[in-house]
Amino acid sequence: MRRLPAPVVSVGCIVRFLRVAVWGFVDAYQVFRDFYYSLGMPLRVVIEYRLRRRGVSLSDVFSKPWLLTKYVAEEMGGHNAELIAALFVEYVRKLGVDASVAWEALRGEEGWARFVSHVERL
Repeated sequence: MRRLPAPVVSVGCIVRFLRVAVWGFVDAYQVFRDFYYSLGMPLRVVIEYRLRRRGVSLSDVFSKPWLLTKYVAEEMGGHNAELIAALFVEYVRKLGVDASVAWEALRGEEGWARFVSHVERL
C-alpha cells in the first residue's frame, strides 16, 4: 500500500491558532506579517530588493506597515501599490475585518491605528 505524505503545517498557522483559540487575541502586526509572508516568493524578492536598495529594512516595514504601499508606489509604481493593498484587504476579510478599515490600513498611520483597534475588538 502506498503511503500518503504527511500534511504540511507551517509554524505560522500553529502560532496563529494558539493566539486565537487559546489566548483569544489577534495581533494586527502579526496579521500583517502573516499577510506579507503569504505573498508569492517572486513578489517578496522584488519588494525586498527594492526596499534594501532604498536603505529600508523589512523590520522597518513590519514596525510601520503603512509604509509598504508608499515604498512600493515609489519604487514599483502606484498600480503595484494598489495590488498589494487589494491583496491585503482580501487577506484580512477572512478574519472578519471590514474592507473599508482594511483598505485604509495601508494608506497612512491613522488608518493603521483604526485597523489595530478594529482587530483588537475581534
